[in-house]
Amino acid sequence: MSKQRREDISEQFDLEGKDDTIDFAALVDPKSEQEKDRIDKILSNNFMFQNLTMERKAQLLKAITARVVQKGDRVIGEGEPGNEMYIVDR
Repeated sequence: MSKQRREDISEQFDLEGKDDTIDFAALVDPKSEQEKDRIDKILSNNFMFQNLTMERKAQLLKAITARVVQKGDRVIGEGEPGNEMYIVDR
């Protein structure tokens, strides 16, 4: 991916200085403290999530749903529309 394309994509998600009162109901998936700590560690080590505010990170932690898959399980197929993001933890 070209540097210009990456910059174009990142500009779409630049929320700094924008109205932060988006009206939506965030998903909440209950988790144990141990699960929250594990997910927090994964997010902290991923560049995409390192600059989140504490509030945004807490919201994301609530919404993340763990999905255990086995080798060979089909998770998503190339070209299929998707509305989820996967973070792999081995």
